[in-house]
Amino acid sequence: MINTFGQFGGTAIEDAWQHLRGFLDICRAFKIHGVHQDVLRLRLFPYSLRDRAKQWLSNQPTGSFNTWTELCKDFLDRFSPSNVTDRLRNEITTFRQGVDEPMYEAWERYQ
Repeated sequence: MINTFGQFGGTAIEDAWQHLRGFLDICRAFKIHGVHQDVLRLRLFPYSLRDRAKQWLSNQPTGSFNTWTELCKDFLDRFSPSNVTDRLRNEITTFRQGVDEPMYEAWERYQ
């Protein structure tokens, strides 16, 4: 199922943020009783990578990532150019719900 949405190879034309969004969408489909989502994501994430990105993750020392947040931060630091990060940060911090806009419409527009 993970390979269905496409693996991330770490090239300049690939969008690391988009890869994470797609990966998280797939992970939401997995609910294993007694398994925290962080653990599931950390275990499945290597299968979503190929080429340079897979090599990068393989080269990280064992125990480098104890949380999904830590892995995401390092992944984005490595594979997301700063201009993309700055643009996304600006989109997030300036997003506003319209005066008469229902929350679900604002959420759809945001995504």
